[in-house]
Amino acid sequence: MVSIALLASFAAVSLAQTAPAVAPSATTPEAKSQKTTRRAQAIDLAARKAEIQEIRKEAGITPEDAAKLKTVQSDFRQAAKAIKQDVSLTPEQKKAKLKEIREQRKTAVTAAVGNEKAERMREAHKARHLNKEK
Repeated sequence: MVSIALLASFAAVSLAQTAPAVAPSATTPEAKSQKTTRRAQAIDLAARKAEIQEIRKEAGITPEDAAKLKTVQSDFRQAAKAIKQDVSLTPEQKKAKLKEIREQRKTAVTAAVGNEKAERMREAHKARHLNKEK
């Protein structure tokens, strides 16, 4: 009986020595910084989505066109990710392949929504980009 009590007290002392003295707080400067960064990213994402909606509105993109564009963009992202992760390619080869799939995306966008709407989207995007730089 005494040996069990002695063993239990030894285990408690061992655990106390290995356990951290202070539990990490959610109010540390690092935690606050991470929360601020996540909020800023969420705001940036919301602003970017609003900007995309405005560009689509200016270009006359219908919900059906938007669905096609989403598919084109998703395919592009997957292809770009695969190229970037391909360790067998040199940086120059990656750059060339990315340029190639960007051209393919441009062609796919034009095929999805038509030449006129695609051109209006490009013009609206350029105009917004130039306004941001000023």
